[in-house]
Amino acid sequence: VYLAMSDVHTLRTLFFVGDFSAVLNLISRKTLTPEPGSEDEEIATLKWRSLIAQGHLQQVINELSAASNEASNVKSATLLLAQFIAAKDEDGQVQILGQMESSDEQSNNSLSLIMTSQIYISTGQYEVALQKLLDLPIQSLEILSIEITCLLAMDAVPNASRVLENMKKLNPEAALTQLSQALIDFHTGNYEEAQQIYEDLTAKYNKTPFLLHQYAVALIHLGKYQDALDLLNESIAMQSYNPLAVSTLIGLYSRLSLCAGSNADEEKDQATYIARAQDLALKAMQQYPTASFVREIITFQSSIQAALA
Repeated sequence: VYLAMSDVHTLRTLFFVGDFSAVLNLISRKTLTPEPGSEDEEIATLKWRSLIAQGHLQQVINELSAASNEASNVKSATLLLAQFIAAKDEDGQVQILGQMESSDEQSNNSLSLIMTSQIYISTGQYEVALQKLLDLPIQSLEILSIEITCLLAMDAVPNASRVLENMKKLNPEAALTQLSQALIDFHTGNYEEAQQIYEDLTAKYNKTPFLLHQYAVALIHLGKYQDALDLLNESIAMQSYNPLAVSTLIGLYSRLSLCAGSNADEEKDQATYIARAQDLALKAMQQYPTASFVREIITFQSSIQAALA
C-alpha cells in the first residue's frame, strides 16, 4: 500500500497529538525501504518513536540492535534514545549519554538530532540541544518546536515567541504550531488560551493520552481540580505507560491534600489524597526507575506527612 506525501504529513500530525496507535496502524500497511535521507526513513522513525512513546522500549532495542550492521545515524540515535529511557539507573544513562555525544559529533542529520535532543532536554542540557538544532541547515516545524521547548526552559520567552512566528509562517494551522503556542501560553500565564487550544485539538483529533494530559494541566492552573483529575485518570486508562500523566496526577493529589480543610470529612479526604499520591509514586518508581520526578514526589509526600503528624 502506497503512502502519499500527504499521508506522511498525516503521520506527523498524528504523532504530535499523541495518537501513536493510529501512526502504527497506518505504517503497518506499507513495506518500508528506509534508505538514509528517504521518506521511508522518516516513516520508519515515526514507527520507532511511537513504540517508544507507548513504552515498548525492549522491542525497539531488540529490533534496532539486530539491524546494527546496517544502522544509519537515525537508527543509531533512535536506539540510544530507547536505551536511555530504558536504563535502570543513572550510571546507565551517563554511559549512553557519552555514546550519544560521540555519535552527535559526526552527525548533521535532522532526524537523528531530533532523537538525541530529547536526551539532552531530559538531562537539562537545553543550551546544548538548542545549539545543535540551530546549526541544522533546514528548520522544520518539529525542530522549531523543540527550540521553543529549550528556550522556554531557559526562560527566554521573547526568543521563543520569535521562533513561534517562524512556525506560523511555515504553517499557522498545523497542530504542532498550535501546541507550541499553548506552551508559550502556559509559560506566560495565559492558561485560558492554552485550555482553548487543547480543547480545540481534542475536538479535532481523537482523544489521546497526551492531549488529555495537557488539557488537564491547563485546568489545574485554572483551579478546576476535579475536572483535571477526571482527565488525568482517563489519560492513564488509555495508556498505562504514561509518565507525564502519572507525574501530574501525583502532583495534583499532593495539591488536593494541602487544600483540604480541618473538619473530619476533609481530614479524611486529605489522608486519602496523600495515600493515593504515595501509592502512585511507589508504583511509578518501579515503572520509571530513573525518573527524577518520582523520587522528588516521594520526598515531598514524606515532608507533608511529617508536617501533618
